[in-house]
Amino acid sequence: MGRMRPVLKALLCVAGLLLSKGRATEVFVFQQPHMGCLFTLKLVAANEQEAESASKAVSKRIEEIEQVCSDYRPDSESSLLGASAERQHEIKLSPDLLALLVASEHWWQWSGGAFDVTLGPCTRLWRASRKSQTLPDSPTLTEALAATGFSKLHFSASAKTVRLDRAGMVLDFGGIAKGYALDAATQLLQTKFKLTHFLMDAGGQIAAMGCPPGKDAWHLVIEKLPEENDDAPDVVLKLSNAHLATSGDLNQKVTIGGNHYAHILDPKAGLGLTYTIQASVIAEDGATADALATALCIMEETEAKAKLVQLPKVAARVLRQNADGRLHSWQTDNWRTYVK
Repeated sequence: MGRMRPVLKALLCVAGLLLSKGRATEVFVFQQPHMGCLFTLKLVAANEQEAESASKAVSKRIEEIEQVCSDYRPDSESSLLGASAERQHEIKLSPDLLALLVASEHWWQWSGGAFDVTLGPCTRLWRASRKSQTLPDSPTLTEALAATGFSKLHFSASAKTVRLDRAGMVLDFGGIAKGYALDAATQLLQTKFKLTHFLMDAGGQIAAMGCPPGKDAWHLVIEKLPEENDDAPDVVLKLSNAHLATSGDLNQKVTIGGNHYAHILDPKAGLGLTYTIQASVIAEDGATADALATALCIMEETEAKAKLVQLPKVAARVLRQNADGRLHSWQTDNWRTYVK
């Protein structure tokens, strides 16, 4: 498996064969591009036919979700929703888009606005700035920021409808879509195919279910930041029936005007973060891990720690560069329980 967007790589990349409860069990590996990255599925199955059937179903399900939430596709459901904002009328939602909005609203409230899927206008503006290596001018940035804000989005979970208040609004699910897709794929594998041992890597979002043959957990290592000391030990995790997400600026930095910017946006400024950051989150579901990894890159340490106390089943570790250039790290008390 090649190094994708993030900072995670599986230590165990096997295609092993052994007897388990009287039947042969093999690890089959499948890769398919989705959501701007390579999805890798390592699936423990009885035979190749079973594994291929499950893999095709997973790929189809992820494609369905991408067609719902991609802001790169002009014909996706979320893009068409943004195009309807000028008319300011209620739009019927598919089950997937409704679920994404419900989860997004929850984490927006929890994070005090640090996680915000309405940042789409700034996301598009920032993509253009990264490509042109120039910052947007003040009027253009102000206009983009004016079209953001979850308070401008009104949806009804019971009626399954949504209305956008302002023309130019664009939804960007980049901070939660991969995690949500992994949740959907996990449910599909476990319920339809009765498969319980697999590892899925969606460009840094990991679903680690069960364990590989002969092991009691999947072993993963969090790749070190360039700013860390060369002799700093690798962080190796043991995960089983858990999701891991890591966000940060390791592979997507850009330098404009002598300043370094991350691809993660500051919701208040509408521009990329200007400090080195890496946040890793372990949770029971992918959407939670994905959204929190994004939010923790933006939230201040004191606030984040206080809020994480409310989530005893979530473990987190954050590395952030201080003003003096030194890296400062903190983690929740339960993080150590996952470290090998």
